[in-house]
Amino acid sequence: MGPVVRPRHKIQHSLLYFYAMKYVLTLVLIGFLAACNSSVNKSEPTTAAAKADSSVNHSFINVSDYIGGQVTLIVDTFRYPLTKTITINGKATLSAATDEEFRAMAAQFRNPNISDSALKKFYKETSIADQSNATVTFEYVCTDPSLPVQKIDVYIKADPVDADK
Repeated sequence: MGPVVRPRHKIQHSLLYFYAMKYVLTLVLIGFLAACNSSVNKSEPTTAAAKADSSVNHSFINVSDYIGGQVTLIVDTFRYPLTKTITINGKATLSAATDEEFRAMAAQFRNPNISDSALKKFYKETSIADQSNATVTFEYVCTDPSLPVQKIDVYIKADPVDADK
């Protein structure tokens, strides 16, 4: 019989993760707002080619860097205990995960980087701000069905209490 997992540890782990994510998401939102306030040429492109070129110059949220920052935060900064769950034929097995395993799993979500100019032209960004719960959702949808990443949703929740700290 395997080791007994105590729920208290999971709750503590979840609470620590929640508090850490709150601060990280606040920083991401502040960075996004700072990027929105930067000077941008406000003239409208007149041709379809000019519109396509202007969409390539638009800044996407760098999802790859964000995931890398979260991995660093979880593994190096807070030193959270890592677990992994493997499910085979409906049977789940919980075990400890090493830092290297966690980095390898996260690396799968870092490539390809749609913020690169070679790929950016194939993605359309849509943003939705919901003031009722202080969230912003960025949706990146691919226009080329042959590319491996077809859609990315980035969900950011602001923390108005800690935003000025």
